Amino acid sequence: MNHMADVGYANATMKAIAEQAHLTSAGIYHHFRSEEALLSTPSNRCSMK
Repeated sequence: MNHMADVGYANATMKAIAEQAHLTSAGIYHHFRSEEALLSTPSNRCSMK
């Protein structure tokens, strides 16, 4: 998620996030439908503890 921190949410692309995670775009979209879903997942996990 460093890409989002570097360029901001509005300028981040799922392709760049996938590349940083060593995934394909298809691979990241398999797990997350959108940038919003990607961002909300860690906060949901933390709030469940």
